Amino acid sequence: MIINPFIKAGLIAIIPHGITDIIECPKKIITANLIINPLIYSIPEIYKLGILFVTSIYHLRNDVPYNIKGSYILHNIWLIKPETSIFYLSCIHTPRHYSRVFKDKIKIKEKIISILIFTIITYYGLNYNIDDILKVYLGNYWWSGPIVSHIFISETKNITNQFLRY
Repeated sequence: MIINPFIKAGLIAIIPHGITDIIECPKKIITANLIINPLIYSIPEIYKLGILFVTSIYHLRNDVPYNIKGSYILHNIWLIKPETSIFYLSCIHTPRHYSRVFKDKIKIKEKIISILIFTIITYYGLNYNIDDILKVYLGNYWWSGPIVSHIFISETKNITNQFLRY
C-alpha cells in the first residue's frame, strides 16, 4: 500500500505515543491488551469501528472545546475528511499526551528510549507494509484493539488521578 508522505509522517508521530503505557503501567496495559484485543478481533468490523469511535470521542473530550460535544463534532469532521484526523492527532493530541506523560518526571529515560524504538519500528513497518500483513491475520481494523486498550488505560489513569486529588 502506498501512503501519502504527509500521512506517513503523521502516522510515524502518532503511533508510538501509546508505547508510554508499557513504561507507566506495564501490568495494566498487558492485561488490557490480552482482554480487549481478542474481544475486538472477534466482533464484526462495524462494531469495531463503533467501539473505536465512541471510546475515541470520550478520550479526546479534554483536548477540544465543549468537551464531549466538541469531540463528537471533531470525529464527525474526521468521517468526512479522514486526513484531518492525522493532522489533529499528530499536531495536537500526541504532543498533549507527551506533555502529560513527561510532567511526572518518572522513568523519563525509559519513556524516551521506548518512544524512539517504537518510532523506528513504526517507520519500518509503514515502509514494509506490515499493515497489509496484519490485515490478513487480524482483519482490516487490526489496530483498533491496541487503540481501544490505550484509551482504556489512559482513562483509568485519569480516573485514578482524580480520586487521588481528594
